[in-house]
Amino acid sequence: MAGRAEKEQELLAKFNIMRQEQQSIANKISDLEIQRSEHELVVKTLKTVPGDRKCYRMVGEVLTERTVVEVLPAVETNCAGIKKVMDTLQQQIVDKGKEINTFKTKHNIQTKEEASRLEKAQQASRQSK
Repeated sequence: MAGRAEKEQELLAKFNIMRQEQQSIANKISDLEIQRSEHELVVKTLKTVPGDRKCYRMVGEVLTERTVVEVLPAVETNCAGIKKVMDTLQQQIVDKGKEINTFKTKHNIQTKEEASRLEKAQQASRQSK
């Protein structure tokens, strides 16, 4: 009995780690979405001003003075790069979800919500008979 309980605890721990990894990826996507929207706002703003106008850009922790013509392509490239990373992370979150579902099925793991729904369905089935 103790061995089985330990194995169940190990499986549950692994399941929770997998869910935490998925949540971590989702948090990264959320952070990148904020960065992307900020970059898009900067691009939109810079496109409305003359190309020879001075603008300032933060590079690391250093504020640099450039012109709009110099900064705009770099900001657009960064925005495209962020989008690519977001797409990659989105695929990772889908793959992790499939991995979690396979693990749940293989080891017959149910979340509290799933167990509650199953119990309610069984009760409703008994009452209708």
